[in-house]
Amino acid sequence: PSSNPNPSSSSSSTPAPPTPMPMPMPMPASTPSPSQHANSTNAPPPEYARAAAGTESSLLPSSGTPSTSSGSEDSEEFIAFARVFCGTLRRGQKLYILGPRYNPQFPKQYVHEVEVDHLFLLMGRSLEPINEVPAGNVFGVGGGVGEVVLKTATLCSAPLSGTFKGMRFVSAPIVRVAVEPHNPADLPLLVKGLKLLNQADPSVEVLVSDSGEHVVIASGELHLERCMTDLKEVYCKGVEILVSPPIIPFRETVSREVQVQQPPSADGVAGEKRNYVEQRTPNKAITLRMKVLPLPDNIALFLEKNAEMMKSIVTGTDTASQEPITSLRARLHEELKAAGPSWAQEIDNIWGLGPRRIGPNVLLNHVPGYHDSPLWHSVFERPGLGARKVASRKSASATVAARKQAMQHFLDEQNATPNDTADSFHRLDGTDLETGSVTTDAESERASETDSRDMSEHDAADESAADGVRRKDEVILDLDNSIVNGFQLACIAGPLCEEQVNGVCFILEDIIFKDGTKTDSGDDSHGPISGQIISTTKNACRNAVQSGGPRLVEAVYDCEVQVNAEALGNVYAVLGKRRARILREGMKEGTPIFSIQAHLPVVESFGFNTSLLKKTSGAANTQLLFNGRWVQIDQDPYFELQTEEDLEEHGTNLAALGNNVARMYMDKVRRRKGLFVDEKIVEHAEKQRNLSKKK
Repeated sequence: PSSNPNPSSSSSSTPAPPTPMPMPMPMPASTPSPSQHANSTNAPPPEYARAAAGTESSLLPSSGTPSTSSGSEDSEEFIAFARVFCGTLRRGQKLYILGPRYNPQFPKQYVHEVEVDHLFLLMGRSLEPINEVPAGNVFGVGGGVGEVVLKTATLCSAPLSGTFKGMRFVSAPIVRVAVEPHNPADLPLLVKGLKLLNQADPSVEVLVSDSGEHVVIASGELHLERCMTDLKEVYCKGVEILVSPPIIPFRETVSREVQVQQPPSADGVAGEKRNYVEQRTPNKAITLRMKVLPLPDNIALFLEKNAEMMKSIVTGTDTASQEPITSLRARLHEELKAAGPSWAQEIDNIWGLGPRRIGPNVLLNHVPGYHDSPLWHSVFERPGLGARKVASRKSASATVAARKQAMQHFLDEQNATPNDTADSFHRLDGTDLETGSVTTDAESERASETDSRDMSEHDAADESAADGVRRKDEVILDLDNSIVNGFQLACIAGPLCEEQVNGVCFILEDIIFKDGTKTDSGDDSHGPISGQIISTTKNACRNAVQSGGPRLVEAVYDCEVQVNAEALGNVYAVLGKRRARILREGMKEGTPIFSIQAHLPVVESFGFNTSLLKKTSGAANTQLLFNGRWVQIDQDPYFELQTEEDLEEHGTNLAALGNNVARMYMDKVRRRKGLFVDEKIVEHAEKQRNLSKKK
């Protein structure tokens, strides 16, 4: 039988003692006691009862089982590549396989019991059967273990211990292709082969896209080529597979604040500039004012690193303790303070994160009268929000009643008459509850002099003002989920080329309601108001991005090239042609080898290794790693010469500007997705001929 272990997944760490200690992979949180196996007839000696093996890498395909196998020669199985950290593993021993999501609090979930039928010693391309494996050895385990493990797992003699932490690979998958069978009847075989490929390679990702396509995501060009070769020759034998061209994802962001020039008035006066955009619902009853800002890099990076914890918070799965929520909120508050004093006070105004409620985009609530309302809840308070709506509304009613009681008590102490009260209910500090304006002493005196209504009329005015405040808060609260959903849709697909938005802060400045606006479904010809708010919020976010200097963001590799001095110039030529950014360069001590470290765009990496070998006659050695780094393209995809300053700087010749790389990539993505592309197409062009012939 043949095996091809991944060299990057091998481990050279020393055997771990039974007690936890610093090591490349953590020990289980708890281990079973030897007394738990004392009454078992097949139990190993007590000193070997605590056996655990962490599956460190991919599962290795074995074409044909060894002679010790009970199967036929044509049978195939997966061999798990594992290492014993504690105890001794023997053939015939029953083990529990704990998946990565195993939780000791729920011992029956993500647990499989198997019997170890085969143990192998990995000897190059051969597998040598053995009977037992002591601690510290790397080995192969068969007998159904490889069929259960997906990527990584923990093997133990009792399902009471914790699991090993999942492996972290240097390079993350970024290049994706869509695969489909040439014959639709072979689709089940392709799906089965993709599952096997997903098990065998720890660095590959296999998923089904929203459009129903089967997508394979690899780390790079060579990794993708190897995956497709294994899929066609090993896992899907006899199936003709169609592979799409490689797809490189982009992201979208903004470079500045929104700047919207208002149209001139009828008198010819130039319109003012606004820092927000307005978007109305289809029924013209509600207007949203949206503003965008570039999100500071430290905040965006913090949200990306803590995406899993944020997911457990916003979905409500981690509700056993408030400590993770409090800790994450405190750390995010520190990042906001580090970003500047204007960001420090926004911790309680975070309405949502996107896309999918955990991404590096933020929606802030600046709606007057709502962000400081008792009905408002930030993203850290939203788990279980539905159960608190009734209580929040009751607390709001109690707050208004308390304010009215305090005002009446103040009037009683001052021996005030009903005519001394203003025509509308005010707070003690002079702030009108309905309009939010502050009433001065002079205005109060003029109001008291002109007011001749009795006490009953004042009470009616008080009730109407209080109901007006509650009415607006309740309307916005009913539309809360629709606003968040529209924000999520805008983050998933940006306005440039329907790619994910990254590092953008959306600020909802205000929500303006037309008189008589109803939030119930009613008989609106434009559909339910909730659906109108979703589409309006989405369009408002997209228009704000368009007005905020949109930019494309591309993924980049960490590139390292090693070459001798004779071919150094050719290496710089190849890197410069592919828009690589040189970071560091120098000669390695004691060798004639130059080492160049650079950032290479992923979209420019196809054919890079081949071109480099040709230019240097095989003298260069390169390594490409993607660690999640994204870099903004400085060029504006919509740049055009419009002002006199642009003409003076660049001239009238557009060719002098060079190629607009951002526009080129944007058009390619839009063309691939079937979106509209603004370009001039000339077909059957010929030189114009004169009608008259020369004599």
